[in-house]
Amino acid sequence: MRKKLPLLDLLLKGLSLWVWVGFLHTQSSSLPAEGEKTLWATRFQEPSPRGVIPDLEIRRGALEVIKKNGTRWLRPRVLGTGAVLPVSLRGDFSFAFRFLTHPEGNPYLRIFLHTADGIQHWGDYGGPRVLELRTSREGPDDVVCLYTRETPFVEPLPPKGEIRVRADVPHQVLLVVRDGIARLYVDGQRVTAVRFHPSIHPAGLGWSWYHTYDTRAPFPESSVWITDLRLAAYLQPSSEQYRRARAVLMVQMDPTRIPDSLLKTWKSKLHLRKVSEGYWIPFPVDPFPRSGTWEIDTPVPSRWAEDLVKFMRTIRARDSSALLVIRGKTPEMIREDVTFWGRQVPFWLAALRAREVLRWLITGGLDPRWLHTLP
Repeated sequence: MRKKLPLLDLLLKGLSLWVWVGFLHTQSSSLPAEGEKTLWATRFQEPSPRGVIPDLEIRRGALEVIKKNGTRWLRPRVLGTGAVLPVSLRGDFSFAFRFLTHPEGNPYLRIFLHTADGIQHWGDYGGPRVLELRTSREGPDDVVCLYTRETPFVEPLPPKGEIRVRADVPHQVLLVVRDGIARLYVDGQRVTAVRFHPSIHPAGLGWSWYHTYDTRAPFPESSVWITDLRLAAYLQPSSEQYRRARAVLMVQMDPTRIPDSLLKTWKSKLHLRKVSEGYWIPFPVDPFPRSGTWEIDTPVPSRWAEDLVKFMRTIRARDSSALLVIRGKTPEMIREDVTFWGRQVPFWLAALRAREVLRWLITGGLDPRWLHTLP
């Protein structure tokens, strides 16, 4: 019997492939949200010839705010202008801004994540820093590069990521530092993602304005202009943090006995988050920062432990069977191996991690009767 509707089958297969490719493209290029808490942002009320920006320390040269086509831009007044913003960046954060370049002299702007020493002893090249973001003009293109350092005092390797985009128009840049990874986006497109575990925590941002070669054009009009700067901290843990965790702390309780209003009061303190297995409580520090380990060297943060004890007492007053379940994980050792021995190392590493977290929480004041480990 002859097959019917072969053309329809072909169209359906083509549509399925198109949807799948579109989904993958969306996943690879989707722009993440910026941090919830604003640490610093530019607020250009009026054009300012003196460039007085709140909290920004000008270490060399001068800045000014000008208005062009309805947008207020921050630009340097002289070559070599440099500024710093002291701010502690120990947690996850995002940094967003827009920039505009000009063709004369191929100008460039270097943006640094400084160490405390770099903030204090700022120099021509910014001083000690752990990350550098550079925007520049190269002929008909704008170029955005990201550099990282293993230590703040070592010269960077070649750029970890680079993108060329059309010049003469503003571009949006977003740097996301989260879950130990620095991700760079330009105009909504992801440029690169690199591991980011600096030996010294960043203590602020720094800017330095230069050009590649001399030009007759005044430097302010031939430099890199920036606007809409926003530095923000993430308050909620990401789903990636949960997926990559080497130990997970879950609340096991009867939801019918615990009102939502009670859970809401603890969400801001312990960052409770609903996941498929229940309510997840993220650790304030990574108990296992190194792959393949199960020993915890970091003491339990006292304020977090106190809040956790109060939370468990409150929950158990309503549900005496409520428990904190500690589940060890081995995401760095996930294997497709189906043999018995291929599963033993991941299993026992996860078990050791769970029991080490149990001991760790007990030293922080939690009652052992409230705790349960898996596997």
